[in-house]
Amino acid sequence: MLDAGIEPNAFTLSALIKACSATNGLRLGKSLRGAVVRCGFGGNEVISAALIDMHGRNGESSASRQLFDEMPEPDSVCCTSMISALTRSDLYLEALCMFNLMHRKFGFMPDCFTFGSALTALGNLERLKQGREIHALAATGGFVADVFVGSSLVDMYAKCGVLEDSRRVLDGMPLKNSVSWCALLGGYCRKGKFGVVVNVFRGIDKDLYSFGTVLRACAIWPLRSWGRREGVKPDNISFIEVLFACSHSGLVGEGRRCFVSICNDYGMKPEIEHYSCMVDLLGRAGEIEEAEGLIMESEFGSDPMLWTALLGACASATSPGVAERIAKKVIRLKPDCHQSYVHLANVYKSVGRWQESHEIWKQMKERGVKKLPGMSWIGRTRSSSNPSIYALTFFV
Repeated sequence: MLDAGIEPNAFTLSALIKACSATNGLRLGKSLRGAVVRCGFGGNEVISAALIDMHGRNGESSASRQLFDEMPEPDSVCCTSMISALTRSDLYLEALCMFNLMHRKFGFMPDCFTFGSALTALGNLERLKQGREIHALAATGGFVADVFVGSSLVDMYAKCGVLEDSRRVLDGMPLKNSVSWCALLGGYCRKGKFGVVVNVFRGIDKDLYSFGTVLRACAIWPLRSWGRREGVKPDNISFIEVLFACSHSGLVGEGRRCFVSICNDYGMKPEIEHYSCMVDLLGRAGEIEEAEGLIMESEFGSDPMLWTALLGACASATSPGVAERIAKKVIRLKPDCHQSYVHLANVYKSVGRWQESHEIWKQMKERGVKKLPGMSWIGRTRSSSNPSIYALTFFV
């Protein structure tokens, strides 16, 4: 088009930016942003909304906010794109503030996408009261029948722990999809109602998304026999889900059988992610030497990722010799990993080998390996200068 001497118009640039959003082409999208300015379309609201959405989909919510703030009079589409961008970046409080701003300052009525993003934010913040208010507002506007809004409501109630309301909304939806069902299944999983998950799953159309969700529950059930009864063949991702669930549920025996079945029963080759899950499972169970043997027998024996994962489990290892051996292995494979130096120094200190502990710290300093500072979540009280951060008022 450019080679033919044809200048792009607003529709062309908007379509190209949307294509960049869909393909994660942030670098090209930024180049197009420069073209927008050069062509004189900087104030075009359709293009601005597309740019806000593009940056939001690529995790650059601050760039989205800058674009939004530069607009003299943003329209409802730009507001919705901004709310969606904030939600995707897990900035849920900011997304809710934008939701309020959209109605109170600009006077726009939310659409189905706006309601969906706001409900997603409320669900993740577990704000049931405000979620009910948004539900009422969506019902007043006639948006509850929309599958996107309905699924967001199911998810919001499920994350707030009100499974009866979540199921009631789902049953009232004229059109349901896998996202709708998985939102409910996820809620039952969080409540530990694994039997209900399986029963619900049997009655719905199965896809990889719903299958992956139900596998979290099936870590508590006889996995292989259940999968065979259902006639569903798991893939590599499915096995990662199961092994992860076994690890966090303490099901060591079931995890071992599941790992062996990848090759023996399904003819698939275990990948490094499967080995990583098994190392984590065995490490949590204190089976350090078994995990070490598993790594050494695999084709990934020289990959530092697996040894680093095992090193974390050595914190509670009863054998200092094993912990020393694994820490030295990590240092050889990944010399810039500070955890290995710290752990090895602590191992030496715990058995009274003070000089060797000092040598490890000295070696770490000489190699320029920095110990990352520890971090923790600290609850904050409401700010008197900006009380709106913790006191969001919703309208009905």
